[in-house]
Amino acid sequence: MTIETQSTSSMPETNNILAKFLRLGTAEAHTTTASEGETTVLTLHEGGGSFGYGYGGDGQEGGGGGGGVTWSRPVAAVIITPTGVRVEPVVDATKIALTFFTTLGAIFMAIRHMRQTSRTLTRNN
Repeated sequence: MTIETQSTSSMPETNNILAKFLRLGTAEAHTTTASEGETTVLTLHEGGGSFGYGYGGDGQEGGGGGGGVTWSRPVAAVIITPTGVRVEPVVDATKIALTFFTTLGAIFMAIRHMRQTSRTLTRNN
């Protein structure tokens, strides 16, 4: 993850920072290439980010600034050899575990809510 903040003294300077940040959203920014002999490996990443910037002043004096955060993680490797091309997914065990426990927690909360609703309806009848 990259975190960057920078103060600026003009709107063009602020726009240059924004342009630099937006280049991080291109496909080229999320692909790495390595070659050895006749084998080439492309690592594909997913990424995202958030940013903000602003500028204010009366034309003579003013100021601005911007900041943002970007992230990227590998999702697949494309392996190119003279005999063919294959895609190997990158398994993120942490993401799988977090999804599993979040889903499990949601199931238990739903069951608890259904039981409480059932008890309430039974008492009222």
